[in-house]
Amino acid sequence: MAPDKTYQREYRLYKTWVDQRHQNIDAEGQQVRHSFTRDNVDNYFSTVVVNMTRTPSNASRIVPALQYHANLEQQSFIIASFITTNSLKLQKQHYNSLNQTRIIDPHSSIPTDILTINQIYKTSLHIAFEKRNMDLHFWWTVLFTTLIRWQFFRKLTLSNYRTDLVNGPSRADGELEPVLTMILRAGRNVKNLSETRLTGCIQHTNPFLCPVLATFMHLCQRLRGKILDFERTVGTVCGDWMNVYMSENLSYKTMYNNMADVLKDLGYEWAKVTHIKRLGMDFLSKRIGPEGLEEIAALSKHGNEKNRYFTELPPRVLLLMAGFELGNDIYEVPRTALQLGPYTESSIVKCFSRAWMIGKQTLRERGIELRRHEIF
Repeated sequence: MAPDKTYQREYRLYKTWVDQRHQNIDAEGQQVRHSFTRDNVDNYFSTVVVNMTRTPSNASRIVPALQYHANLEQQSFIIASFITTNSLKLQKQHYNSLNQTRIIDPHSSIPTDILTINQIYKTSLHIAFEKRNMDLHFWWTVLFTTLIRWQFFRKLTLSNYRTDLVNGPSRADGELEPVLTMILRAGRNVKNLSETRLTGCIQHTNPFLCPVLATFMHLCQRLRGKILDFERTVGTVCGDWMNVYMSENLSYKTMYNNMADVLKDLGYEWAKVTHIKRLGMDFLSKRIGPEGLEEIAALSKHGNEKNRYFTELPPRVLLLMAGFELGNDIYEVPRTALQLGPYTESSIVKCFSRAWMIGKQTLRERGIELRRHEIF
């Protein structure tokens, strides 16, 4: 496996250029068996690399990237040469000369170019009521409050969700508020994690910023009309329901374009259109201050808390991301205290439709008394 994705990208660009160059015919008119020849490499650097407008440090990565792939094809070939080195020097001069004449906005893409809490609230309202995009609303609220990255979030399935009853903040009645947690399994959801980690959220004081409500509404939309099997059959590891992806239809490109449209509609300028984690961390760090950086790192998974047995779900951070002010250690959201139910079959059918009826029928046919689908 390549050290990183840039190695694969550079090789792909180089290979495409070689394939287009004389249909892989060398100077003697013979078919070129390998991509890596002295003539190919030197010509690529002297005609293509030298005119690249990328940063010199970025361009310099082409040599080790091609060397990595050359080693895979033919061990003895060396990419670096006088021509490649000289071409990189000329590319640096070319880049610097372009920057001297280029008009650059000094106020673009600065670290403080971020949305305010009022703009965040207006963005949520616009997504929910103007765009009526529940997928985007789910993505927006969960990434903001849990500080989870998109590439991790998109791999989560129903089996990665869990209700935590012991790590939430205290309520006025002395009980703990349940936390909706997302399990980031090492190797499956997050390749660069050596151990399984958790992130999570609680119900927000503002329903339009509430990730729990957004998750529920998204589930109703995702599962309506679907047939879910809650019972593990013989020879299978788990039931089909466990492998249902929460964001199956949410591609990065689609979400990026949708989010860019929202910001354009509202007239907000934000360089990091889809880096919602950065937005959440900026919001949180302003409120908790330097003394709470360890708690922020615990939720965002940036530090080494796991080795020091630091809690994965710091209650103070959960409260701040739920709309509470610093210093308020008691969770109290009036709407969450409403006693709903008892739930009937008809009320559940309205949310989950065939998933409820088919699941119940299947279990009855098997003679199984456990009503897991009702618990779900």
